[in-house]
Amino acid sequence: MSWRFLPTDHSVMRPFHRVLGIAALGAVAFFTFVNSASAFSNWVEVSMAFHKDDARLVWPRTATTATGDKVTFSQPQVDQWSDGILYAKVATKVQLANATSPVEGTVTLRARATINQADRTVTLRDITAPALRFPADENQIEALRDIATTSLQRTPVTIAFDDLIASMLPQAFPTPTSTIISNKSPRIIFQDSLIANATDLNDSPVECIQSDGALKFDPIVLNQLDGASNTSSLLFRDHEGTYYLLVSGRWLTADSLNHSAWEFLESAQLPTAFSAIPESSRWAEALASVPNTTANRIALLCASLPSERTLSRTTTISIEWQGEPQFIATDSPNLFCAINANVLVLKLGNDLYCNTLDAWFTAPNPSGPWTLCVKIPPAIASLQIKSPLFHCRFVQVAESTPTTVTFRSTSATRSEYVNNGLVVYGSGFPIPSEMAGIKALPTPTYSQGIWWNPWLLGFSTESCISIPNAEQVATEALVPNAAEENHFVGLDGRVYAHRGDLWFRNTSDGQWVELTEQRSTLRVLRSDDAARQAAITTRREFSRWIAKQESLRSKSVDGCGRILSMDGVRPSSDGFRCAIPAGKIEPSK
Repeated sequence: MSWRFLPTDHSVMRPFHRVLGIAALGAVAFFTFVNSASAFSNWVEVSMAFHKDDARLVWPRTATTATGDKVTFSQPQVDQWSDGILYAKVATKVQLANATSPVEGTVTLRARATINQADRTVTLRDITAPALRFPADENQIEALRDIATTSLQRTPVTIAFDDLIASMLPQAFPTPTSTIISNKSPRIIFQDSLIANATDLNDSPVECIQSDGALKFDPIVLNQLDGASNTSSLLFRDHEGTYYLLVSGRWLTADSLNHSAWEFLESAQLPTAFSAIPESSRWAEALASVPNTTANRIALLCASLPSERTLSRTTTISIEWQGEPQFIATDSPNLFCAINANVLVLKLGNDLYCNTLDAWFTAPNPSGPWTLCVKIPPAIASLQIKSPLFHCRFVQVAESTPTTVTFRSTSATRSEYVNNGLVVYGSGFPIPSEMAGIKALPTPTYSQGIWWNPWLLGFSTESCISIPNAEQVATEALVPNAAEENHFVGLDGRVYAHRGDLWFRNTSDGQWVELTEQRSTLRVLRSDDAARQAAITTRREFSRWIAKQESLRSKSVDGCGRILSMDGVRPSSDGFRCAIPAGKIEPSK
């Protein structure tokens, strides 16, 4: 018996040649928010709730066919992830009903990946298996393929986001297309008090730097970079006395703290000391906006991933109007926007369109009835960047059936864009004064205390974060099976197991032999194992962070302003980590 390869397309395998790099571990993690405040009253209850909710994401997972064949999939290891399409290798064990022992091998899967921002998970759909590698006879390989692919294709598969990126090399992260935006600096105001000046803060665009007394700077990178320690704003100073301020993902710089002197700075011009900001520091949040850091790669990946929402055709909504419906013209011909509705309502000709719930609804008149929209009008789908409605074009109809409609959206629907290698908030273009009062519109300009939240993989505007409810996913065919071993795929494509302090390789005859000589392979396996274990730890830390946010919200009498609880909101203070570096090289033949 020998190892058999069964690719359906040899070109599919080219992206999977893994070369020298640094293993990237993402530390943003899964936790499903529980709507009971009592669940967060103490750490014991948090741990219990976390364990219960996390059980559905355990690896490996098993499926059993109608004929009694059983297939067990270990945790996927990502080779490539771009434009929402994921390729990964999966260590797979197949136990045929008529066989006395299982066979271990590798399945390469291709899937359409969408992200659920609410519970830190990724859903894989339209899964196929372009290639398999099993030690099997010719007459067995097709049966193995059928069993493996059928099990994967039954239903969508849900995976914790950090479990996927734990195995990714830097070159596996995508480089999303840059959006042309405005980076004109807002007005910068400094206040040595935690009580905001409402008049100044309402003057847009403006960024208010509030500090607890006069600004104080602590060293971050010795003799190279200091950070302001008594403000929640990310303000830095280098050894030459130049100041750097991170505002909505953009970098501004000045030679002094004079509010009129700030200028936009291309991220490529940041001093190299910014890359050395420790992940354990309270300034670690800035790493997402430092090019080529792991946190930056994770942010770019999230910006490139679509999310999906499938709604029944019977879904409807009701619109609340303040008085008689009123509409004003937009910069798009024949397109009008409601100014007194509780959600975004557009009028095009005689038809009305409502953008809410990450979906589109349509109605013949303001009172409804509102039904799901199955075709987005070109006037909406072609909105330009300078339009205050630009974000609307990124909620699209992915597919429709006689009973459901699936909408697909990207981070741009939340006014989050990729610009020159960074994820930023807001287009930066001014909003017409007549539309400035429409509450259903996100501000297209940046500033106003908006900051990148690495736990939630998006921009936040508060200290006390409201965690949205996660969308329910249908029961999956793959059942978590903690009793089985969670195996690894090595750089040589073979299956490995970690037992105690030892590593074992599965041989072509189905036996396990201890791995003792292949040092490069062993180093990579240890790195991958450390990444998986760290992902479990950070999921636990994320649950603690969620608990702290709920506690802050329940106890706050100050409206949860970010500055009032900056110690609670700082991700680094609750164990946020981005990566565990480890060298990876090709194993010796």
